[in-house]
Amino acid sequence: MAPPANRRSGYSRRAQYSIFFSYAAGVVGALLGVILLAVSFFQPSLFDTVRTWAADLVAPAGQATASARNSSRDSFQVIAGFFKAGSEHAKLERELAEAKVRLVRAQAVDVENRRLKGLLGLSTQEPRPVATAMLTSSTAASTRRLATLSAGRDKGVENGMPVRSAMGLVGRVLNVGLGTSRVLLITDTESLVPVRRARDAIA
Repeated sequence: MAPPANRRSGYSRRAQYSIFFSYAAGVVGALLGVILLAVSFFQPSLFDTVRTWAADLVAPAGQATASARNSSRDSFQVIAGFFKAGSEHAKLERELAEAKVRLVRAQAVDVENRRLKGLLGLSTQEPRPVATAMLTSSTAASTRRLATLSAGRDKGVENGMPVRSAMGLVGRVLNVGLGTSRVLLITDTESLVPVRRARDAIA
């Protein structure tokens, strides 16, 4: 008579030994894990040598991985730099073209300014002063703002001439004497100074 297909392990000594050794291996492994865990908590320095050996063992693989990673990153950077350089080159070409257009316009404006200055008789040089003198007195308490200049016809001063200082326009000559002149200050209420705006020539 043939033996049954699903016999229990109790009928086979080999199966009993296999089950016993598997349980024993599991118990030994668990105990070894508990012991190693306890040692790692209380004496962590005991595993420094093992960690060093493990680090030395995996170091070549880590270096190879890092080299491959750096190489791939450098390749991506080279490719990205190529495309970026192309866009930057196109941008510089556009800016150069715009700069050339602005340069031509500036040259045209400069030529037009020289032509207009020639038509208006303007001069870029400062005119030479007629005379150098001092304001000797002024009417500070009066409603009119007048001052006395220590120069007159003897130094070439004439009516209507502007009087300037280092700070700018002071006024204009109102009356001229032989050695003195009366100056109408620009702070006077009746003083009018004609000006012309350079941007659009509005007077």
